[in-house]
Amino acid sequence: MECVVADNNALGAAAGSDLGFWLSKTPDCDTTCKANIAKGIADGNLIVSAGGMAVAGGAQIVAATPEIAAMARAALEGCKAAPTICLNNAGIQVAEALTPGGVGAAGVIGVGKTAAEAAAAKTVAASTAKSINNAAHNAANYAGLKMDLKTTQAANEAVESLKTTGQLPKNYVTKSQAVNNGWKPGKALNNTTPGGQLGGDIFENSNNLLPSSPGRVWREADIGLDNTMSRGNQPGTRLLYSNDGLLYITTDHYETAISIGKWK
Repeated sequence: MECVVADNNALGAAAGSDLGFWLSKTPDCDTTCKANIAKGIADGNLIVSAGGMAVAGGAQIVAATPEIAAMARAALEGCKAAPTICLNNAGIQVAEALTPGGVGAAGVIGVGKTAAEAAAAKTVAASTAKSINNAAHNAANYAGLKMDLKTTQAANEAVESLKTTGQLPKNYVTKSQAVNNGWKPGKALNNTTPGGQLGGDIFENSNNLLPSSPGRVWREADIGLDNTMSRGNQPGTRLLYSNDGLLYITTDHYETAISIGKWK
């Protein structure tokens, strides 16, 4: 399944616009799906909000915030007309029905403050509806997706610096520079390089994790790490970038990697 921003003219959504993107139980969101979402964030085309879930009429509501979910639930409770009408009357836009019986039947409802937001919600809600009864599998995939997105967001500063200067932010130092400053592997970098992060060293790509090409050189940078703690006690989250402009992230210390676009 390829999880991309919907361009639904009937709902007024336009590809590339700023959209609220709902993250819920997404068992069908594979590596390609995650890469598309991650790239959208890196390119500034997606705004990721913490999801909120509420139950109404036997359906789950996927919303950007708990407040919107609560509004939708309240609108559906005591609704005497068609559920979509009740939600619209409450100022809430609704994604198209995803289950037999329409909105309000057992399944998932994507809602938002605007039609464009509802269109974006439909992508995630559709994945949720397919495996709504498989809670354990859903939770595991949701956790993985959240980690990928969190890592992509943490990489934004480094990616922006690469795009504008061709270099990592100035607080990044290579391992040899860190050692010259007094750092020892296994120790917190902040002790010897206040505010610093490790980055800029060559990544050998010996396991062919990343695409190879003649003349291509990969480098790595820590992202999302607390420099007051040892790296060994933290997630293996890294930005991997090539001299010809490719960008990848890894959240599991080089076991897997996801493309997030290009920096040049």
